[in-house]
Amino acid sequence: MRVMLFPGHTLGSITYVCGDAAFVHDTLMQPDVRTAQADFPGGNIKQLWDSIQIILALPTETRLFVGHDYGTEDREGPMWGATVAEHKAENQHVKDGTEREDRIRRRDARDATLPLPDRILAALQINLRGGRLPPAEDDSRAHL
Repeated sequence: MRVMLFPGHTLGSITYVCGDAAFVHDTLMQPDVRTAQADFPGGNIKQLWDSIQIILALPTETRLFVGHDYGTEDREGPMWGATVAEHKAENQHVKDGTEREDRIRRRDARDATLPLPDRILAALQINLRGGRLPPAEDDSRAHL
């Protein structure tokens, strides 16, 4: 098993590669959802692009498992994996023939229009504390 750091979506995005499977966190989504956004704290679209290219350089039969999937308007149920070959053929953000600078420009423009994700501020406060809630205050409760 290999553990590989793939910054871009966040500073700490990692991928676990084990045999013909890679667990890619949120770096890639399903091909019909495309790729992660890069506007989170520590996110960087250029690093995200470069990270994805390393993932897509894995053998084409490598199964890529994502961290989560919300479905789409055309697909109700969640999916959990697609191959490198499927991403190269179908993922509109990174399929074969996609130009780096064009993708970076379009991703930056789209990310600038997105609102903060639901519960992002609470998640960041917990993530920055290594998964722990903040200390209790005078009322004996931890507040986010």
